[in-house]
Amino acid sequence: MPEVLLRLEGVDVFHDAPTTRKHLLKQLDLTVARGDFLAIIGANGSGKSVLGRVLAGVWPSLSGRYEVLAGTTFQIVFQQPTIGMVGATVLEEIAFGLECRQLPASDRVAIASYALQAVGLTASLHQPIEQLSGGQKMLLAIASAIALDPDVFLFDEVTAMAHPRLRRHLVSIARQLHAAGKTVVWITQFVQELVFADRIICLDEGAIRFCGLPGRFFYDQNDEHPVICETMGYALPPAIAWANQRSMEGKIIASHPLTVHDVLGESVRR
Repeated sequence: MPEVLLRLEGVDVFHDAPTTRKHLLKQLDLTVARGDFLAIIGANGSGKSVLGRVLAGVWPSLSGRYEVLAGTTFQIVFQQPTIGMVGATVLEEIAFGLECRQLPASDRVAIASYALQAVGLTASLHQPIEQLSGGQKMLLAIASAIALDPDVFLFDEVTAMAHPRLRRHLVSIARQLHAAGKTVVWITQFVQELVFADRIICLDEGAIRFCGLPGRFFYDQNDEHPVICETMGYALPPAIAWANQRSMEGKIIASHPLTVHDVLGESVRR
């Protein structure tokens, strides 16, 4: 059984303003195990980013129980990739955390080169960050996280402002990290990105309305209610909409395809 890295039990998070108190997260119970790919979705203001910071242990205060396995390390990549950047050049940015760990300069250069290759960023190590495009800065932020080799990568809506091609590339990077054994927490507003997760969490007004497998989220239904995905207000991704339509037409679908690749496999079997 996979090792549990962190656990939330009955967690509440509040934001206290001078005249109001807002309930940001409500009685959350959640575990994250080593090697999980956990996807979190919810409308703006649902608490997605707050939950991400709680999971990473950087939210200042909460009530309830928060347990993390000793020695577990986290790296957060933000929607705004320049948040937390301190270097003037690509190398300075990636090497900053490595320098804090007192790694020799030669090792810092080698690790930086590897991290850039891992994300597909072709920029020179000595290129000024201000010359990078927004997408390149996002790749640099991810490369900086990879260089530190954390146990858990937390991506906080990194695809929110990306064009479709970059979005696919960013998802691919997360999938590669997961395939290499890393734990990934993927916060998104795009329902089609959920299909690659092991588990989906759907937040609504600070509460978990769904926590389970993608197959359940996209396919579980009965005569009175549509699938959970649609109940939560999201349109089905194309491959899943196709499979559901085929089922409504009385066609037998041997599997529950989640991606276009799965659909092609289903077509071959037929």
